[in-house]
This record gives sequence, C-alpha cells and structure tokens, in this order.
Amino acid sequence: MKATSKKAIIAPEFILFHLDVADKNEAIKQMTDNLWLHHRTDSRERLCDDIWTREDSFSTAVGYGFAIPHTKSDHITDSTISMATLAQPITWGDQQVETVFMLTVSKSAAPKRAYEIFLYACPKINERGFPS
Repeated sequence: MKATSKKAIIAPEFILFHLDVADKNEAIKQMTDNLWLHHRTDSRERLCDDIWTREDSFSTAVGYGFAIPHTKSDHITDSTISMATLAQPITWGDQQVETVFMLTVSKSAAPKRAYEIFLYACPKINERGFPS
C-alpha cells in the first residue's frame, strides 16, 4: 500500500503513558491497535505479523529499559514513531523494559526513510535518559 499523505511522523496520539500490559505481545498489540484507530495501518493483524517477523529474528530490547520494535511494512499507510511508557516493567527477551519506541515505516517510503526515522528517534530516546 502506498503512503497516501505526508502526515507527521510523530504526534501526541502516538504517545501512550502508563500502558498496562503483562508482556511484549500485549504492548505491541496495543500500540498497533492505536495505529489502526488513527488510520496509520490498513491491517493491524498483518502489521503485528510484520513486527513479529522482525522481533522473532532478534530481540529489539536495547538495554537501559528500552525496546525499539520496528518494521518496514506494506500495511503502514504513513510512517509513524509510536512511544509507550509502561505501568510496570515487562520482560522483553532477556531484559526488563519500561519504555517502548515502535518504528513503523511504509514499504513505499524512500529506501533511506527507515534509517532517517531511526536517526530521528535516537535523540528523543536520549532526552528520556538513555546514557550516552
């Protein structure tokens, strides 16, 4: 599916506070459901599958309480950075995670777009206290 507009990549509606989830499955599901509610995906189920394809190959927990699940998907209409702080830490791979940044990039985006989105997100993570 092609991106249909030039919507903001990050917006208040994609920032979730005190997300009450038991595990990373629930975190990813609630965050993809939020993308569905805001018309950023044409299929929350297929988007979840795309995220899990990536997550299953290597955990996206990066230490210091952060996870950065990500995908480049045909089911994203507009590339989006979502963020969630969790009500309590959850196990993500072999680490405890308290904050999730989810990067969802439209497959129709320019080839370098995923990298640009990641670079955009990094300073935001650092603002939250990620050690340099």
